[in-house]
Amino acid sequence: MEAACRGAASGGGVVIGIAPAIPESEASKRSANPYQTLVIQTGLDQRARIPIIVNSCDAMIAINGGAGTRIEVELALRSDKPVIVIANTGGVADEVLQTINHPKLFAATGPREAVMRCVELWPYARAGNGSLSEKT
Repeated sequence: MEAACRGAASGGGVVIGIAPAIPESEASKRSANPYQTLVIQTGLDQRARIPIIVNSCDAMIAINGGAGTRIEVELALRSDKPVIVIANTGGVADEVLQTINHPKLFAATGPREAVMRCVELWPYARAGNGSLSEKT
């Protein structure tokens, strides 16, 4: 996550971290990094903060990952949000591309392509019109 935060910050983006625990906890210290503009301390464990993460985004990029990533992807798709998966990164990311068929699930070959896809899809995600057919 730190690399993603660093990239967003270097591009002038506002980087919001959604920390799983209270500020003094070890989990919170591990999730924080110097590239976050703002950190929201949820006081929740990893699983409980998943709806906050999904409902706070307009699109999601998934890379590698485990069970938590799978839940985030499925919740995002059920919430009609675009999900861009970086292919060939292992873990759940590759599994998702092989097992889920959804009109808002997209594959990307790398981080740059994934971010560009998010930028392309952003107006449609923001409008909440439920259709990407005009753009894709």
